[in-house]
Amino acid sequence: MEGRFKIGMRMIKTAVAVLLCMLAMMFFPVENAFYACIAAVICMQQTMEHTIQIGLNRMKGTIVGALLGIGALMLQQCITTDLSVVFAPIGVILVLYLCNIMKMPASCSIGCVVYLSILLVRRDMPPYLFGLIRALETFAGILIAMMVNFCLDRSFIQKICRFRKGTDENRT
Repeated sequence: MEGRFKIGMRMIKTAVAVLLCMLAMMFFPVENAFYACIAAVICMQQTMEHTIQIGLNRMKGTIVGALLGIGALMLQQCITTDLSVVFAPIGVILVLYLCNIMKMPASCSIGCVVYLSILLVRRDMPPYLFGLIRALETFAGILIAMMVNFCLDRSFIQKICRFRKGTDENRT
């Protein structure tokens, strides 16, 4: 079988992270694990360093998107007409603008995704709670991706094996 068609370690780590997100979200008051799983898939990278870098960017964007999404929902509640068609593009511009002026361009896309998911998804709870739950779900997926990448990182596993081998040799 050609090398480019093999199931690689990144695929396995991503699948493990998704499984753990699915299991973890069963213990929280969320409808499903969608947001956590998406965050884990997006954040999983070849190396731990890249996963941390992507994860931190995602966390920053999530905070910006969640705060603006909560604000838009609260404003929406004050107006009797559904203005999502107006709030969606204006909010996207605000997320992009804020991420850029805060020198977080890598956070722009996830900020927009979080903003739109808060604004456009049906909810049966107060805006602040809905936004907080969306943000926490995303953070959970990011953290799970980081933990899985840490635990299943090849260099980390090799270090453990070398350490165990050294410890076994010291016992004899």
